[in-house]
Parts: sequence; structure tokens; C-alpha cells
Amino acid sequence: MTLNSLPFVSVICPVYNNEVGIERTLETVTTQTYPDDRYEVLTVDNASTDDTREVIRSFIGSDSSPVTLFEERKIQSSYAARNRGIRHANGEYLLFIDADMTVESDWIESIIRSMKSNAVRYMGCRVDLQLPPAPPTIAARYNSALGFPVESYLRNRHFVPTCCLSITRDVIDQIGLFDDTLKSGGDCEFGLRAHEAGIEQFYDDSIVVYHPVRTSLRALVKKKVRTTHGHEDLARKYPNRFPLRSPLHPKNFLPPRPTIFRDRVRNWDSFSWGELMCFYGILYLQKLVATFTRVHYRYISTHLSV
Repeated sequence: MTLNSLPFVSVICPVYNNEVGIERTLETVTTQTYPDDRYEVLTVDNASTDDTREVIRSFIGSDSSPVTLFEERKIQSSYAARNRGIRHANGEYLLFIDADMTVESDWIESIIRSMKSNAVRYMGCRVDLQLPPAPPTIAARYNSALGFPVESYLRNRHFVPTCCLSITRDVIDQIGLFDDTLKSGGDCEFGLRAHEAGIEQFYDDSIVVYHPVRTSLRALVKKKVRTTHGHEDLARKYPNRFPLRSPLHPKNFLPPRPTIFRDRVRNWDSFSWGELMCFYGILYLQKLVATFTRVHYRYISTHLSV
């Protein structure tokens, strides 16, 4: 690609109460090999109560800065924040990233080159989970080994998590914005909508974005509860597209199949058998948390609707 042929790119980053994470992210997305005048960074604050907005403003120090700040206060949802960014975006390509993630200096350049050369409009890339500098907990090592199987999500469920999603602007023109009524699972619904519309979806393992691991069992359980609520919301709103079996189905209480566990663990040979057994136990705990969360969700939903 010549300089004159480079498309304009919009990087969209929602954030809520994450002043440390957004600083880390902006430090890397504002130091790209892609020409400064060919991309913009749209940060969308979702009604933070800490110093997040002040941190963002510190990156808007000159006319040449690619960073702009928008706010989404009406709807508390990362998808509403992303939609706000999309509405203000000027780019032919829309690259999504989450606050607290980091990227290589050629991240934008690599994505545009890959999407153009592969003639795709919807693409995901690899997410590497970074361990902390201190000796990692078993929960952190579990999260690093089993987190974000993006290629599997795309192959089996037809979606890419928004933290590593890149699309062309005409995808929005064709299928619309994210469902901002969802707190979680909006990327899944958006991806399936794109798939149903016949939009080719692509995964490029050579492009990497970096995400810090969750370092405690409590953090892993909290995320599982949130994502399970999201899946239940999807099934409630789109029952024909996201059918779910009864939470009391016996399969929900069985341990994960060893073959599935083996396929999900990255770098299997780098872990001891003791670590792998701990990982398997955490995975089973996550499955039980999801099951009991579904039971509670449906009980509450049934009684509130009466």
C-alpha cells in the first residue's frame, strides 16, 4: 500500500472507571507506524467516577493528537459506548479495543494489510493474556492458558470478541450497530448477525493484542457470572437464534470432557500435571458457576414477571 492509498482508520475504545488501563492502552495506540493523519482514536467514557476522563485528556495535548474523548452517560453498557464511537467515527475501517489492552506499534498497519490482502470485512486476531511480573497465581496461569480462544469462537459460534474485532464501515451500514441493551454477549449477537448476512469472517493469528490476566479465582468467577447473564439475556431476547437447554439438564453438572479441556489449554506441555489438574478443577468450577447462575437468573426472571 502506498501512502496515498492508505484508508482512514478509526480506533474505538470504550472505558469505565479504568484510569490505569486506558493510559496503558493509549500509550500504545498513539505510537503506531501507521501515519498519524490517517487514523483517529475515539475513546468513549461510560460515566466513569474516577479520573479516567482526565487521563484521556492528557493525551489530547495538541492539534496533531489522534485522540478524542466522547461520553456515553444515558446507557451503562460497553456496547452503547462503542455505538457512540461508531456514530462519530470517520474511518473506512473500525478497529475495536478495550481499555487495559496493549498492541504492537504496527497493529493498525498489520490489520489493514491483512484485511485488504484477504478481502475481508470482519476479522479477529489473537489475544495473548499477559502474566504479571510477580510470581503468578494458579488462577492467573489458568487464565493465561485457557482464555480467549478467538479462533474457536469464530469457527464454532461465528463471532469475535470486541476487544480484538476489526470491521469495515460498510458492515455497520449493512447490519446496524451493536445491541446496546445487552451488558454482555453483544459481540456474539453482532457476529452472528454478520454471519447470517453472509459477511465473510476471518481470523489472523499473526496479529496479536495483549490483555492482562485475571489473577484471582474471585475475578474469574465474577466474569463467568457476567458472561452467563449475557448469554441468558441473548436467549431471552433472541430465543430462535440463541436456544439454551434447561439449566437443570444433567449435562450441566458433569465435569468437562477431557478432550475439550485438552484442546483449550495452550502450550499443554509447559505445565506440570499438578497444574493441569488444578486447571481442570477451575474449569469445572466455572461450569458449575454458570449452571447455578442460570438457575438463579431464570428463578428471578420468572418471579419478577409474575
